[in-house]
Amino acid sequence: MKVTVQLPIDEKTRILVDTGDRIDPSIPVFEKRDEENLQSIPVAKIFKINPVFLPKFLKKGIGEKLSEGDIIAEKKGLFSSYQVKSPGGAMLKEIDLKTGDVVLIRNKVAGGGKVCLPVTGKVKAITKTCLEIEVDGEMFQSKRGKGADVTAKLHHISGENVGILSIDSDSNGKIVMCISLLPESSTKLEAIGAVGLIAQHVPDDKELELPFLEVEKEVYNRLLHHTSRHVWLRPESREIIVLNE
Repeated sequence: MKVTVQLPIDEKTRILVDTGDRIDPSIPVFEKRDEENLQSIPVAKIFKINPVFLPKFLKKGIGEKLSEGDIIAEKKGLFSSYQVKSPGGAMLKEIDLKTGDVVLIRNKVAGGGKVCLPVTGKVKAITKTCLEIEVDGEMFQSKRGKGADVTAKLHHISGENVGILSIDSDSNGKIVMCISLLPESSTKLEAIGAVGLIAQHVPDDKELELPFLEVEKEVYNRLLHHTSRHVWLRPESREIIVLNE
């Protein structure tokens, strides 16, 4: 069975494949560019000067790298002086002579780099907002979910309100499926190395670090037939994809 997976993209995403290309876990599909973390400092306002005179007070130039505490600008007076210092590691990006602001690029937001998908498939379509990948498998919908995408074998633990004594090393590296579990059991799953959770009833997820999906009873019963198969858990899209191997 063929299913289509939709991956949201934005203007910061550079697609590395074309429609019709075959992909596998070794092939980069897209690249996320780092976002600039900009910070404006109203130097002219602090010094109470006309913005056009700002360059006169600068100690650093555009493109210069800054460390925490470096003096960016200084205004000396007869009885006192004022300094504006860098709040941390940064680079001076620009000077706005209309507002009198100095704009810094702070440390970049993480998340950049080339991304490979954990599946074998085919690029079906590429739009401005979405990358569609066709894979061999079966898709199931869930009620809610949270966490990052993960792919692993499905491991079933029988019974309701699964306790810590029912969780052993067989859960290591697996996506665990159970009807329900006690709050302390989620901690045990994380400690033992489980990578995801599928359940009919998920305990308070505020402290739950595992990616999870909560499913209806009908979906749960159908997934029971796929125990030990590789599944792609997509919490943000509320999708579970059982992969054909």
